[in-house]
Amino acid sequence: MFLAQDVTKLSISDDQRYLSVSYKQNGYRKNFVSLKTEIYDLQQRCFLKQSYNLTDSTIVTLRDGSFAIAGFTEEENETVLKIINMKKNATEEDVVFS
Repeated sequence: MFLAQDVTKLSISDDQRYLSVSYKQNGYRKNFVSLKTEIYDLQQRCFLKQSYNLTDSTIVTLRDGSFAIAGFTEEENETVLKIINMKKNATEEDVVFS
């Protein structure tokens, strides 16, 4: 992780367990870049399996004490704020807010 290139933002959760890592990932075509976020578990010292198509992400605590990842994505040429639950086996469909 510490040798990663094109990292655009790092953010740590309130309990200091998770680190969100936003970065640019080069595509197959020239000048094609996708924005991704992955979550690093500082206790387990590994990345979680799920990655997110978000940029400028941060980890937020929900009212019930669970965690979510908040960040921006592009939909139909508009920038949209999304908050996605980080529960185990969560998918992009587990959107708390969009």
